[in-house]
Amino acid sequence: MIVLIIVEGSTEVKFVQQVLGPYLCSAGLEIRPITVRTGVNPSGGAAKGGALSWPRVEREIRNQLARGRSIVTTMFDLYALPRQWPGNDAQLAGAAKAKSIEDALADHFSDHRFLPHLQLHEFEALLFSDLPASAAAMQCAPWSELEAEVDGLSPEEINDTPHGAPSKRLTRHHPPYHSGKPRLGPIAAAHIGVDAMRVKCPHFHQWIERLEFLTRGDNQK
Repeated sequence: MIVLIIVEGSTEVKFVQQVLGPYLCSAGLEIRPITVRTGVNPSGGAAKGGALSWPRVEREIRNQLARGRSIVTTMFDLYALPRQWPGNDAQLAGAAKAKSIEDALADHFSDHRFLPHLQLHEFEALLFSDLPASAAAMQCAPWSELEAEVDGLSPEEINDTPHGAPSKRLTRHHPPYHSGKPRLGPIAAAHIGVDAMRVKCPHFHQWIERLEFLTRGDNQK
């Protein structure tokens, strides 16, 4: 079964290709990342990544659903998501806000092949599932100060402020991450492993579980 994962940037593309795809292959799923087209680049080609305006994302999802019988899902960061997205209630936060938007997206498209997912609060939260493993993968000294900063928080609870978001914290403690995240992020994720991420990130786990369930009936026949 083919599953298209619509993502917002090259970091997520490589994560899907190098980590999530091989992991879900054992469940009988063929995972293909699709990047949202956000405009036209200076060379005249289609620009991709960033600028997740709702009209662009809506158009991409509808286009992918219209092309065939593939399952379509998403992996977009909740962090800094534009306010015009369906279900984006300013009074909600964290998992409650993510679920509000996911439910609104499911209602908006009303297609059983569409399984919306928002990442709490961004891709980098997954790397906090095992900070020693992330540091080792990036060939850093142990991040004892960073570990102290987030002590007592699950990765998906790390706040999404401009200074406290997971990616901002990683960059403060390891500046090369800022420009190198398309390479370093997936490397660290692979070092941690999807199973460890699922243990520490329940919202992420629920998404993976929904994807695995797609072929569970066939596997039990």
